[in-house]
Amino acid sequence: MAKYRKLGRTAAQRKALLRNQVTALINNGKIVTTEAKAKEVRKIAEGLIALAVKEKDNFETVKVSAKVAVKDKDGKRVKEVVDGKQVTKYDTVDKEIKKDLPSRLHARR
Repeated sequence: MAKYRKLGRTAAQRKALLRNQVTALINNGKIVTTEAKAKEVRKIAEGLIALAVKEKDNFETVKVSAKVAVKDKDGKRVKEVVDGKQVTKYDTVDKEIKKDLPSRLHARR
């Protein structure tokens, strides 16, 4: 017994068809298609959903500090004179960012 249905198409056509059908299913919530195509799409879609659920919380929170230019009320950078030259004034801002672990990054790609 075959592992998959050929659907009367070449490998490239079949791959493109199934990719488009899975994308439409995820975007729209449902699709209208033949039973054979639906069974193949179900295999792929369920695998993607399982992967997404598994990797949902797979990240770490990292604290970083960044230099941000100070701006005036008009949105222009504030300059200060240092050694006879005008230099932009910077503030240090601390932020928390989510850093994906390698498996989550792979799942997203």
